[in-house]
Amino acid sequence: MLCPNCLEFAHDSLRFCPQCGTVISIKEELLLMSWHELYNHGCSSYRHNNYIEAEQCFVESIQLNPAHSLSWYNLGTLKLKMKQPQEASKCLLVAKQYNPQHINTRMNLASAYCLIGKSKLAIKELQLILGIYPNCHQAKELLIKLESVKNPEKRHQD
Repeated sequence: MLCPNCLEFAHDSLRFCPQCGTVISIKEELLLMSWHELYNHGCSSYRHNNYIEAEQCFVESIQLNPAHSLSWYNLGTLKLKMKQPQEASKCLLVAKQYNPQHINTRMNLASAYCLIGKSKLAIKELQLILGIYPNCHQAKELLIKLESVKNPEKRHQD
């Protein structure tokens, strides 16, 4: 099972994470769902601000289908919303590996990198986004902000 706290895998027979000690439990009704149903239920829970249930659903969806990039993306986005950027970056990096063209994954990954103090990685990610989507205004704006913070003298030259 995937620990929702540290994102490490624990053996299915364990009900706690050996890495961080988090209790790993899931509602009984979720056990009978397919990965796709869990994913959809997670999206619905997220829309209704039920973040704990959304997190459980996305984690369980990933357990059943580890290559589903949108489950990883949504879990990463949820981790960002829950102010856990380190965990978010792990999830979003996996999502990016499965679907490198998904712009929202890459934008959120850049945001997570910013929040954990990895501005060089954030800038690199934004530059890669612009290489794929040169008209992405959101990426351009964030890149300008990051570069001006990193190089304050550059702001005065423009």
